[in-house]
Amino acid sequence: DLPAGLWHSLTARYFGGTRWLRVSREAHDDLAAYRDRHALADWDTTVRALLDGTAPVPAPEGAAAWTR
Repeated sequence: DLPAGLWHSLTARYFGGTRWLRVSREAHDDLAAYRDRHALADWDTTVRALLDGTAPVPAPEGAAAWTR
């Protein structure tokens, strides 16, 4: 078992300024597909686009999606 203090210390050191967001695997996969489809650079850009209402218009049915 990892002591809580060590866990907090390590996450602060390597992931400082960020937060963990627990979502289901299905929700994560949907967000990742959305991000890829609209060629968004990162998770912050993806979430902000959705929250700000500036999310791109969904790609037309059958349109080629951007892939990695």
